[in-house]
Amino acid sequence: AGGGADAPAAAPAAAPAAAGFTEAVALLRQAAGVYEYCRTVVLPHVTAEVAAAASTQQQQQQQRPAELQPEVVSLLSAMCLAEAQAVAVLRAQAKGSSANTLAALEAGCAELFAEAAACVAPLIKAAGASGGGGW
Repeated sequence: AGGGADAPAAAPAAAPAAAGFTEAVALLRQAAGVYEYCRTVVLPHVTAEVAAAASTQQQQQQQRPAELQPEVVSLLSAMCLAEAQAVAVLRAQAKGSSANTLAALEAGCAELFAEAAACVAPLIKAAGASGGGGW
């Protein structure tokens, strides 16, 4: 008798959870777009101002925090998209989607994380070239 009483309560709880997944995906995709906007529109202006104030490229690198490096911003954007896809996978699992659907979503997720990982290689190389002291 206890199982029957619990079943109707589970259905209303699923709706807020589904809305949470949807909102999380939307916000992560929006964040990725904001990062891309910053990389393509805002950072060129910041870079120009820093370059004007610094006499060497090394000074430019030291004056800019990592978050103002275009490569880091690209990484953050890629990570947001990959995380959005990961949340979409969780949503599909919660809905009981088919194995084929889950496989396709998970493959897309792996591809997006691979793209994000590819953004890291130039950052590691740059950190090594600068003695590891900055990006």
